[in-house]
Amino acid sequence: MSRRTRTTIPTNVALLKPEVMDGVYGNIKRKRQQAKAAYDKHAKPLPELQEGEPVRLQPVNPKAPWEKGSCVAKVGPRSFLIETESGNLCRRNRSSAKSLPDAMADPPLNQATTMRQIRGSPQPKSTVVEAIVTSQPQQTVVTRSGKTSVRPSRLDDFVT
Repeated sequence: MSRRTRTTIPTNVALLKPEVMDGVYGNIKRKRQQAKAAYDKHAKPLPELQEGEPVRLQPVNPKAPWEKGSCVAKVGPRSFLIETESGNLCRRNRSSAKSLPDAMADPPLNQATTMRQIRGSPQPKSTVVEAIVTSQPQQTVVTRSGKTSVRPSRLDDFVT
């Protein structure tokens, strides 16, 4: 790895002998430690899932919707056994199982009644007829900076 590659271009034989570079492995190790320290600065461990806690599972297909389920058991240090609503048992890493807030875990049974309650009873439509006001638009407008803005004469035919 520390030698020149052989080519068809004439090269001195002494230049083709390997020359060991000092500190390569130390530099690689130092760079890895710096990258780990930068990552760990803002990273935090995810909280544990409790048995029976409602979760959403990340699907294998990225375009598919996330599935609801509940945590059945802890299988490893970061993996959990999760039962989906369809009855399937899945083993997932903690990062692909997001815990649900309590409000989302139990949706209302009858959404039609709740929506009716939110909207209220239907209001009768008012039959007030608005009077059409036809007045000449203001020709000059003074802007905030004090400049007088005059409407172009070519727009006189249009009614606003």
